[in-house]
Amino acid sequence: MRRLIRALVTLVAGAGVLTACGSPSYTYVTNSDDHVYFKVPRTWHRVDQKALEDVATSGLTATEAAALRSATWSVAYDADPKPSVDHLLGATAKQPVALSRVLRVPEGNRSSITVDSLRNAFLPITDEARLAASNGGTVVPKADMVTDEVVQAKGAQGVHLVYRLPLNGSMETFDQTAYKADDGSRVYLFLVRCVQTCYSNRFGGELQDVVRSFTVENPS
Repeated sequence: MRRLIRALVTLVAGAGVLTACGSPSYTYVTNSDDHVYFKVPRTWHRVDQKALEDVATSGLTATEAAALRSATWSVAYDADPKPSVDHLLGATAKQPVALSRVLRVPEGNRSSITVDSLRNAFLPITDEARLAASNGGTVVPKADMVTDEVVQAKGAQGVHLVYRLPLNGSMETFDQTAYKADDGSRVYLFLVRCVQTCYSNRFGGELQDVVRSFTVENPS
């Protein structure tokens, strides 16, 4: 995925538009430019956008960071009363946190996006990706894979994963759906994570609704 991010820095693209409206129990999030929709409980709070983008562009030059921002749409929500990007990307998420991201892929790089690329869209999960991360100085534990299934959407296909990782003394559960548009123009990611007990206790209610609400309708 790091290679994909580097490939995206040459892309000039318009950013998607985010609108949100509420119901008595949910906030509905719509990215109409990229045809992505999902909902989260209204008690969840949006993660600071600048902090989210700063983490995504960390280590890039100013030019690279600007190009990546123009090629990426992302938004995150946190069930914690004090939302933080650290809950999404840090070692422990005691409350559920959700991330939605769209990467607009340059035409010359579209054929390189594989099913394993989708599996590794958030963390290096496959053995090959974990080895590459380790060689780069980042050690990721081997995931305990609960679900690994092929999924399809309108104009896109991908994988749905549920996996567990031992992090910082606790077991974290990641529920991840990633699609590649049929024409390769976009990669869509939706992730919900929290500690295993949180996920197990809350999946039968709100978390299941959040995961199932993620909808992609690629117009190609």
